[in-house]
Amino acid sequence: MAAALTAGLGVGFAAENVFLTRGAGGAIALALSTVVDPGDEVVFLSPPWFFYEAMILASGATPVRVRLEPPAFDLDVDAIIAALGPRTRAIIVNTPHNPTGRIYPAATLRRLAEALAETAGRYGRPVWVMGYFRICLTATDEMVERSLPVFARAIEQAKSSLNA
Repeated sequence: MAAALTAGLGVGFAAENVFLTRGAGGAIALALSTVVDPGDEVVFLSPPWFFYEAMILASGATPVRVRLEPPAFDLDVDAIIAALGPRTRAIIVNTPHNPTGRIYPAATLRRLAEALAETAGRYGRPVWVMGYFRICLTATDEMVERSLPVFARAIEQAKSSLNA
């Protein structure tokens, strides 16, 4: 699986770092339980996929909601920066965003990556990025290192058919 992901996506994967789950929800729950401790905070975008908040709470972390303003649902990096603090351990970001379908520009994701790196430097601990794998490819190398990508075959097939 690691070799197929590396060949197909152009990003190196080690076999010991690839976990198979039943759907993206299981992968997100596993990722949360791996990197957050009780009392940590996890930032998520709203409107969210309906299980994010429950998954964050189940991991022992505190959910921190950042609202996206309709009708564009643009990624508000300034609002995300305002939500980051010493207890922030992760952020869940998807592009396309679920449920709005909004696709975030690479420049916006790079700005987010810079803000997360600055926050990590300020507080001395990494801020993990969780989301569909393609977000990692559009960001910086540093963001890729601190990412827990969710690669769902059905999501990738749907995106491929939209781009055809």
